[in-house]
Amino acid sequence: MTRKLNFGLNLAGFGPVLETVRLSRTAEKQGFEYVWIADENPSPLCRDVVVNVTAVAMKTSKIKIGTGICNFYTRHPALLAVFVSSIDEMATGRVALGVGPGGDMPLRPLGIKMWEKPLATVREGIEVVTRLLSGEKVDCEGEMIRTRGAKLAFLPKARIPIYLAARSPKFMQMIGEVADGSLLNTPLHYMKHAMRIVKEGAEKAGRNVRDVDIGNILPFAVGDSNEEAQKKVKYLATFMSAFTSDLVHEELGTKPERIKAIRENVGNGQIDKAASFMTSDMTDEFSVAGTPAYCLERIEEFFKAGVTQMIFVIPEGTTGIKSAGSRIIPSFATR
Repeated sequence: MTRKLNFGLNLAGFGPVLETVRLSRTAEKQGFEYVWIADENPSPLCRDVVVNVTAVAMKTSKIKIGTGICNFYTRHPALLAVFVSSIDEMATGRVALGVGPGGDMPLRPLGIKMWEKPLATVREGIEVVTRLLSGEKVDCEGEMIRTRGAKLAFLPKARIPIYLAARSPKFMQMIGEVADGSLLNTPLHYMKHAMRIVKEGAEKAGRNVRDVDIGNILPFAVGDSNEEAQKKVKYLATFMSAFTSDLVHEELGTKPERIKAIRENVGNGQIDKAASFMTSDMTDEFSVAGTPAYCLERIEEFFKAGVTQMIFVIPEGTTGIKSAGSRIIPSFATR
């Protein structure tokens, strides 16, 4: 059976709530199947993900809306279950929950240790959310997550899929074991390896990897030349590269001193300097950017490698969303 190939839009939520709504509505009109809205609170730039998702749900009618991503350190799984069940009442069948271990922006300002037993935290969090959404009364005395008699008084009318973010092999394996989908940030030349890891996890859990929606998040831009488009995404690609695991960089052949310099400068807030260490090949790996023909070719390669949902971070806002809607998405509409 042919698997459906979709496109998603990833929004940081840095702008006003109504701007996130406007961009989501534009994406819906341009043929995007999903919008994923970040949860980096209490980072100073970020609006609250609950407010953003609620506003988008109220002002759209077709596009699926997911969190991209919530973590179980700042948002207890029981509260996340209440949140997505409530959203389902106004956007039935259009809600997805994206989760992961979190990062510097949501954890450090709250004084939360990074990352304390992230594998146990995420696995236990997913189990609790899943059980609550299925109507169970949940008592959990996990290594990191605890609940006592938690139960939802109302349940979603449609099943809410859980997507797991992963940048390292252990989390990639967990996707195959317990998640309905992935939110990867994986370069093309690591994608087949990542898919093998996800498949191993699925087989370990007695599941079929074809039942997992493989979403992959990368910066996207179209230009008259590949060089022009790469300039548009270079800062975003720098961040993607900085937060990608050493194992992936080893596979890509990135020089250790180069990625060390990128990470140090990103950590110090010196983004221009960090970006200066990004080679053209690295920017190419951590983005889909180029002429329309080149972007179509790259996306085709990702789909052949196992991706089923290409999720774009688009620095040009409305212009970039419309470029994807007119020059990219129609080429895959009948697939």
